Parts: sequence; C-alpha cells; structure tokens
Amino acid sequence: MKQLINRFIASDQITLIVLRLAGVGLLFLATLIMTNYYPQNLVGEFELSRTILLLTGAIVVAGTDRSIIQFAGRLESDGRFDTFLGVYLNSLKLIGLLCFIILLVYVLIPVEYYQNFFSDSIIFKIIISLFFYAGATLNTEVFRVFELNMWAELYRGIFKYILLFCAAIYLMNSSNQAFIIDVFLFSFVILFVVSTFQIVPKIKNQSWKSSFKTLDIYKVSMPMALTGLGFFLLLSIDVILLKYFEGNEAVAVYAQPVKIISLIAMIQTTLQASISKQLATRFFKKDYRALDQLIKKTTRTIAIISLPLVIVLLFIPKFLLSLFGSDYIEGSYALMILLVGCIVNALCGCTSIYMNMTNKQSQFRNIIFITIFINIILNLILIPIYGIIGAAIASSICLIFWNLVIVFYVYKRDNIVLAIH
Repeated sequence: MKQLINRFIASDQITLIVLRLAGVGLLFLATLIMTNYYPQNLVGEFELSRTILLLTGAIVVAGTDRSIIQFAGRLESDGRFDTFLGVYLNSLKLIGLLCFIILLVYVLIPVEYYQNFFSDSIIFKIIISLFFYAGATLNTEVFRVFELNMWAELYRGIFKYILLFCAAIYLMNSSNQAFIIDVFLFSFVILFVVSTFQIVPKIKNQSWKSSFKTLDIYKVSMPMALTGLGFFLLLSIDVILLKYFEGNEAVAVYAQPVKIISLIAMIQTTLQASISKQLATRFFKKDYRALDQLIKKTTRTIAIISLPLVIVLLFIPKFLLSLFGSDYIEGSYALMILLVGCIVNALCGCTSIYMNMTNKQSQFRNIIFITIFINIILNLILIPIYGIIGAAIASSICLIFWNLVIVFYVYKRDNIVLAIH
C-alpha cells in the first residue's frame, strides 16, 4: 500500500487530480455565490439549463469523445497514427450533422409543446451553443490522444468554469442576474476556438485521409453515444422529474448534493481517463498481462483516494450543505444516500473506460439502457413519496447495479478482475 501511494505521488496523476479539483472548485464557488445571492428559482433554472445542455450535448457529441481515443489506440498499435487527422475531421463532420438535425427538430416543433416547461429563448441559446460544446468536448479528449493530459484537465475544469465564476461575482448584485445562463453557454464558444488553435499544430502535417471513414466512426461511436446519453439520462431523469413533481426549488436543493458527488466522480474519471489510450493500445496488442496490471494499479489508486474522502463527507453533510445557504441543508440525507453509491463505484474500478476502450461499447450501451429503465421506474415511484431523498435512492441503486453487472460480465468474458483486489 505504501509503495502504491509513493508511486502515485511521484506520477502525474496527482497533478491531474489537483487540476480537476481546481476546476470543480471553481464550479462550487460559482454555485456558492449563486445559492447565496441569486433567487432560488433562478438557481433552479440555471441547473435545468445546464442539465439540458449536458443531455443534448451527449446526443451531438455522439460518442466521438470516447471513440477517438479507441481509434488512436488502434492506429498506434498498427503503426498508422499519421492518419489520425482524418479521424478527427470525420468526427467533427458527424457532430456538425447532428447539430443541424437538432436545429431542424427545434424549428419544426411548435413552441406550445414545451413553453410551459422550458423557456423558448433558453432552448434556442442552448441549441446554438451545441456545436461549440461538442467541439470543445472532442478537443479535450484529443489532448489525451497526444498525451497532453494536463491540458485536457485544464480545459475540462478550470478553463470550463472560470468565466462562469467571474460572471457569478460580477452579477452578484446586478438586476440582470439571469444573464449568468448566457455567459455559461457562450464560454463553450471560447473553449472550442482556443482549443482548436492549440490542436492544429499537432495534426496539420498528418494525412487528411483515414482508413476509418465517417461511417466507421459512426458505427463505433454510436453505441458509445447512446451510452453517454444514457449516463446523462441517469443524471437528468431525477432532476427533470423533481422539476415536474416538486418545482425549481427542489431542483436547486438536490443539485448541490449532486455537485458534491460529482467531485468524487471527477477524481475517479480523471484517473480512468489518464490510462484510456494505454488501455486501448494494450488490449488491441493483446498484451493482457500488462492490461491486467494497469487496471489493478488504477483501481487501487481510485479506492485509496476516493474512500477516505467519502467517509469524511458522510460525517459532515449538514455543515457542507450549509455553505450553500440554510435552505440547502435539507439535502443532507440525499447526499449521504448518494455517497453509498460512490463507495461501490470506487471499489468497482475502471468499469466504464474498460468497456469503451476494449470494443465492448454495444454491451455497455445495453447495460446502461436497462439501468435507465430501472431508474425511471424508481424515480416515478419514489419522488412523489420522498422527494429529493427518493431521487437519491434511485440514483444510488442504479449506480451500484450497472457497476456490479459490468464487473461480473468482464470477469466472465475476459477473465479480467475490474474490482479492487
């Protein structure tokens, strides 16, 4: 154990986690300002807008942010990495096409179908922001392809939330506080433009043609896209149903425990993302011994970092939520329930990244969609009775379910143990 901790401290992983935590910290600070100085109804509207962006963004990203790393691993294992530019351009084409389809759907659907639930102006702004959000998400993972993990974390965290944080301070005593939503959406335009200029020198001398065409990318990406959409549905269903049954105030209260949970989840995904290309390369080279060692080491690291943090949070839920304002303390029991799911998630290790990087994206999609069905049923039953606590119970049960199913499936299929051992 001591040797593992020393190796972790000496590695770049601790820097990646610090960068990720800094990004999450900015989001938390912005949220603290909003929950203390902005109307609760506006906070709920912001959280709902953010949820819609994540949900529709998952559709237009279309899994390209995950598949591009798998394709990079394949190209590197075959000695054809100089054709990576073609994969990148074809991925952008796919994103652009899906954004256009979403825009057409928006134009064709009459406003009266959704105006009582969503503001038409906000929906339009989200749709206009979609390509830039998706492009910035793709570019973030391209940095990982070139082993620029620190830049990836900067774009995924600090750069992503710095403008929101500054705007939250600036608008704190303003009469135009609703402008915070516009600032959040516009920040993705800046992220995409700047990250693209940074990536171009890395790929400009590569071949524009790739053995992987847009259709090939679609076939690999779409199961990942559906899985990604499934994840965002799992994160969104409870929020949307809370809005329906309880209103914006309940959404605002529930969103704060979810943000705290996202802190732990981001640590875990940072460690998983840092090995994604290595995992894909070793799998397609059929170097299973090295693959097993990589997974074992990463799972232990995830557990060592996550579990102490979860235990501390279990003892201070009310204090932590009181930082957001006295109205948010009622979310403490929901936070404790969500933390139980986090414990199991940490112990199960690299479940999601393993499925996506080892060409099991279709099986992963099926598992997640079964989980979504369970999640909808649980939320419809529990939210009307228990409110935000019911939403937390449904989320924790589903998180535990899909992790355990994947651990069992991978052991039976590949004889690889993903859980800590």
